[in-house]
Amino acid sequence: MEKKSWENVLATQDFDITKLLAAIERNGAGSFKILQEDFRKKLLKESDYQPFTFERDEIITKNNFVKQRVLSVDQFNVTGSFQVLARSFDDFLEEQLGVLSKYPFATRLKFNDFQLRKYPPGSVGISPHIDSAKFINLICNFVLTGDGKFYISDDRFGRNMREIFSEPGSVVIMRAPGFMSSNKRPYHSVGVCETERISFGLRQMKD
Repeated sequence: MEKKSWENVLATQDFDITKLLAAIERNGAGSFKILQEDFRKKLLKESDYQPFTFERDEIITKNNFVKQRVLSVDQFNVTGSFQVLARSFDDFLEEQLGVLSKYPFATRLKFNDFQLRKYPPGSVGISPHIDSAKFINLICNFVLTGDGKFYISDDRFGRNMREIFSEPGSVVIMRAPGFMSSNKRPYHSVGVCETERISFGLRQMKD
């Protein structure tokens, strides 16, 4: 039997693509425990060597007024275990989507934008906001460590806030324009982080 690229990376035994897509369509996001523990620790160790810098504490745009306390790696060059995870998850999702009677995206899902973020201990997290419309289909965030909770809400004021499971080792998957023939972009946020929170994001930037 041919070995899958994700066998030593992802814990997929309880994964259900139909339930995941239904949760994303219903709530704007879904999540599940996915990283094998040894691989999660490997990612965490490699993150120690990345050149994190602080982002602006406030960002004002047409749709957002964001307050945050977070560091990120500018133009993150995916190498090592992060490259393995990106490729493995891409392959795994493509196989799972292939069994569906209808493909849920207008264009093929292919992650091409990567983000590594760190919320220091005591961070306010990031207030409710929507991601740019240039990102399509799905937005995925792997939680490597930390206790800051992830929320979906109705607007940038945080109305009707719902927590999405986001413990270390999990991935939170949000809808983006192109999912189920919709242009919806959910408002989402990360709460106060008592301990350091690190996440790795996969996004698809439209051509």
